[in-house]
Amino acid sequence: MKIHALIMAGGKGTRLEGGTEKLLLVLEGKFLIDYTLEAVAGCKYIDKFWAVTSPHTPKIEEHLREKSIQILHAPGDGYVEDLVFAIKELGIGKTLTITADLPLVRSGDLEWVIDEYQRQYNPALAVNTAIGKDLIPTGVNIVDGKNLNGSEFNLITAKPQFGLNVNTKEELVEAQRRIRNVN
Repeated sequence: MKIHALIMAGGKGTRLEGGTEKLLLVLEGKFLIDYTLEAVAGCKYIDKFWAVTSPHTPKIEEHLREKSIQILHAPGDGYVEDLVFAIKELGIGKTLTITADLPLVRSGDLEWVIDEYQRQYNPALAVNTAIGKDLIPTGVNIVDGKNLNGSEFNLITAKPQFGLNVNTKEELVEAQRRIRNVN
């Protein structure tokens, strides 16, 4: 199964204080967004992908252009709004979506998600972690752009790489620690 992917890279990054656009923070010698770009580019099921940016991320757009990544510029109205905008603008069907602040997720992890999607019958799949009885979205989803209002399967995982997206200084430090331990 070949699908498209959208890397959501248009957020304001307001929870992580600082003058740099969040996705251009350096983790172990690489920009935060580059970890996600590598995971998506290396996934055997993804045939084409775009980075979805917004007016909030001009420096990220510049970085993406330098790397020859296809960019779709969204209005910057919010995560869901920009995601739906991108899917409709591109006219695409089955699409993996991932936030660009998940530095521990690798290509094999995305392949596992797509394999799980193929085993179920809903047009959408959301990857969640569980804390107690609460489901916490990880920022990885698969949606069918031809059926955006269809039912959704919740894939619950305890895989730690899905549980850390970088939104605070503490999460940035934790991501650096985990990347060092993997390398």
